[in-house]
Amino acid sequence: VEMEDGFIELMLIASLDAALVAQNVVIAAESLGLGGVYVGGIRNDPEKMSQLLNLPDRVYPVFGLCLGWPDQNPDQKPRLPQSLVFFEDTYKEPDMETLSDYDKTVKDYYIERTKGRLDHSWTEQMSQKLGNETRPHMMQYLNGKKFADR
Repeated sequence: VEMEDGFIELMLIASLDAALVAQNVVIAAESLGLGGVYVGGIRNDPEKMSQLLNLPDRVYPVFGLCLGWPDQNPDQKPRLPQSLVFFEDTYKEPDMETLSDYDKTVKDYYIERTKGRLDHSWTEQMSQKLGNETRPHMMQYLNGKKFADR
């Protein structure tokens, strides 16, 4: 038995709720001088994480969140320009000149931040991510955690 489509929406809601809570925790922590790092790699081996955290059936690790006193204060990674992510009333195709400018900004940021070890643009990163299936083991894991059961 596999998870039915109707349950996908519930999982999306739960995952988004977890992300919103974590975002607010990080904002509050940063107001106190703490730093935060989201750890999506927790899903690289969800079975092991479930055992480590003693998670019952129908509970899954969305991400980890580490809080602490930062020993560095790096520049904030450049964000996508608002014109590329915010639309009114309807989706619009991205302005390629704006995207190209952002790619250069991101590439320069990585060169500076990593002393030349990384030099890729946002578009290159997204092409690589979207060109490969990510964590194909998750559906089998979720079905094993009885998400398919009613």
